[in-house]
Amino acid sequence: MSTGFISAVEKAFAQENRFWHLIFYNEQAIPIACASACTFNVDLVTLASARMKKFARIVRRYFPECAKIKALFCGLPVSLGQNHFVIKPGADSDQVLQLLDDVLARDLAQLEKARLIIYKEFDAVTCEVLRPLGAAGYYCAEGPATYMFHAGYKNFSDYCGALNSHYRNDIRRSQRKFERAGLAIAHLHDSREILRLYDKNVHRLYETVVEKSNVKLEQLPIEFFHSLVKQFPSQVSLTVVRRENRVVAFNWGLQDHGAFYFVFCGIDYRENAEADLYFNLMYHQLDYALSRGPEYISVGQTADSFKSRLGCRPRRLYFYIKGIGPVFSALVGKFPHVLFPKPPSVPEYSIFKTKSAPARAPKLKPRELEHSDGKVMSKNLTEAQSWSLRPLELAHAAATLCLVILTTAFAVNGRLVGWSVPAICSGSLILIVAAMVWLSRREEKLPSGVRLLLNFYPVITVTAVFEILGSLLPAGKWCDGDRLLIWADRALLGTDPTVWMERFVRPEATDILYLAYASYHVLPVVLGIMIWKKNQAIATLFIFSITFAFFVNYAGYFLLPAQGPYAALTDRQSITLEVTPISRAVHEIMSRLEHPKLDAFPSAHAMATVFCLLFSFAYERRFFYLVLPLGVLIIVSLVYCRYHYVVDVIAGGLLAVVLFPASQKLYWCLAPAGGLPKPCDVRGGPVIAASPAGH
Repeated sequence: MSTGFISAVEKAFAQENRFWHLIFYNEQAIPIACASACTFNVDLVTLASARMKKFARIVRRYFPECAKIKALFCGLPVSLGQNHFVIKPGADSDQVLQLLDDVLARDLAQLEKARLIIYKEFDAVTCEVLRPLGAAGYYCAEGPATYMFHAGYKNFSDYCGALNSHYRNDIRRSQRKFERAGLAIAHLHDSREILRLYDKNVHRLYETVVEKSNVKLEQLPIEFFHSLVKQFPSQVSLTVVRRENRVVAFNWGLQDHGAFYFVFCGIDYRENAEADLYFNLMYHQLDYALSRGPEYISVGQTADSFKSRLGCRPRRLYFYIKGIGPVFSALVGKFPHVLFPKPPSVPEYSIFKTKSAPARAPKLKPRELEHSDGKVMSKNLTEAQSWSLRPLELAHAAATLCLVILTTAFAVNGRLVGWSVPAICSGSLILIVAAMVWLSRREEKLPSGVRLLLNFYPVITVTAVFEILGSLLPAGKWCDGDRLLIWADRALLGTDPTVWMERFVRPEATDILYLAYASYHVLPVVLGIMIWKKNQAIATLFIFSITFAFFVNYAGYFLLPAQGPYAALTDRQSITLEVTPISRAVHEIMSRLEHPKLDAFPSAHAMATVFCLLFSFAYERRFFYLVLPLGVLIIVSLVYCRYHYVVDVIAGGLLAVVLFPASQKLYWCLAPAGGLPKPCDVRGGPVIAASPAGH
């Protein structure tokens, strides 16, 4: 953001806040980074859920200042979807960030007695620079997105001509209501005229909009807008709607460095229903913005559904937050999902004709995005993702490569009989992975059903890999795994657990445990769908992690190829389990689905069950408490139903404990830049100079 904008903000908040501008130098005294910081009083429940806000309103009847806290921002109080932390390309960002956080946390926060430190507002690509903050105790949360409009139209009429008739008719219906209401529109450019018009009465319309907003980010004083006009006399515009001589709506605009920003608006809500005042104000502002020929248009935050129906695309923004002191550290650390829940997803609308320009993000420089603050962003997230394989496809490619190598090796040395079946199946996997790669590069344009298939196809491929192993495991058998596992069970427990448990066999218990054993097959799918409905990013992480865990577990089968107690201890088992219709049916279905294989160690059932419990405890706590009893039953059923030795179950559970963090770390390593921020080590850095700028 330009120095003029920073100056306008400082002058507007000079009486309430303090500002600092930090400059970082390398050993040659060359500036390599800069940041702006300020104090600001925030409402801790601004982004909280509706229930939390309702609870806060009740509490504030008796304690009006509850949850209103002094915070230290790395950034400015005004939210235009910009951040104010810039690092020169090639500089050591980790070192700079550590020094910046030292100054904010150890010096400025203590000096100002701030209770929160907030880094705002960063898109997914820039969040990569801030990854070390995760290791410093910060929580990364998603804030309101800012919406970008494709500036490839001559004017608003040209844009309407590209719309499907349904959406075009909606706009015309609103425009007719505006005309019948007898309102007049004007675009003001003269700074003196704007200053004369924008008085306290007009400013109250802006304050009304802030009061009615579900997300009250900040409330700017009238001095900010006057200062903005004085700093940008030729770049600021004011679109006003009048009824006779009375202003009933307005929208500020700012054009800077090829970008046009919708800044803030004001509405007289008494006129809104009759004239679709807000809609028409945005239409006229968009018409004016397009006539100025910008490279892109930022239409601001909030009003998500309306802006999505305009064809805008969201630019998701994130912030890092940490509490200072035991109370606020606990609040932010223990209840982040309550205070900062993920914003609800907004559907994408197919508003354009098939052959017209699609509703997409503004077409800027392919590798760099030059913002009005002069900061050069790193590669655009969409481009990075379009040229990088997703971690899920990389995991499948690695697994398929291993299958091809094993099939070839076993076939060459004559140990594999009927090699054509695994070869054909491996080839089919290659085609599936290739198709998923092709689809993943077009994910945003896919129907919801195809997107679901694109992310949940491991349900098919993991099963296919398991079936291929049925041919490869006998060829790779190098020892009597059952004999070793029986010895391990006896050494650990002094007996054969499956035989010892026969004293507890009851038909009712057998039915329950067989059903629990069968439920293992749907447990990961159900958990994945539940997470997908709430947070698709976390669901993508889960799908990769559980898929990777299965592949690692399958590799373990070659270490100790074994069938399990049902085959190796038949001479010692004196009781038949399958004596009821339910137990017989489940046993027969499982036998057909799984087929007898050398797949006892480690237990994939135990691994997947424990993995799902760990993941649900971390990300979907309600599901964890719901399925915890089922998880216990699954673990018991593995031995009771004679599918596994106890050491199989222990090995599978331990494998899940190891793979739960390891798979997530691998995901962050493989994911294209711009995924969810990941933790990172913090190291020392260069020299810093800080200067106060205001009181």
